[in-house]
Amino acid sequence: MDRETKIKPVEVMREQFQDLEDSESHGIDTTGCRPEETVGLVKRRIEEGTARL
Repeated sequence: MDRETKIKPVEVMREQFQDLEDSESHGIDTTGCRPEETVGLVKRRIEEGTARL
């Protein structure tokens, strides 16, 4: 698999998530988080009921 084939799906997904509009409040900023921290944040939001669409 070449580089372009690997990058294209990520670019498409990025475009889809750039304009969240009404769903923005459901986003979770994971900048600087380790994977296990991200999992913890997501689980907490699900348990609180604040990350449901």
